[in-house]
Amino acid sequence: MTACSTTFSSSGSISVSTSTWRWRERRAGPSNEIELLDATGKVIATHPSKTIIRWIYKAEMELLLRVAGSARWSILGGFDGRPLLHETDAMIVQAWTDSG
Repeated sequence: MTACSTTFSSSGSISVSTSTWRWRERRAGPSNEIELLDATGKVIATHPSKTIIRWIYKAEMELLLRVAGSARWSILGGFDGRPLLHETDAMIVQAWTDSG
């Protein structure tokens, strides 16, 4: 991922800097590193990132949505709109609040 920032000074000069971020996955566990690269591709900073994941079941998601105040929701088994029938299906959650 590349980010570009432009700074305008009061004297009228413009400064443009570009940063490139590279995501590096490590297989030893649920952790990753994000590397900041300079224009030549040299790593100038490394930021560790750790993710904790766990399974969530449909009934638990429905309870969380209810407690969070969702007015209505839909839980699907895939992006094609099929119903969630098996634990191995992807759980796609759509939730709405009552805006009115």
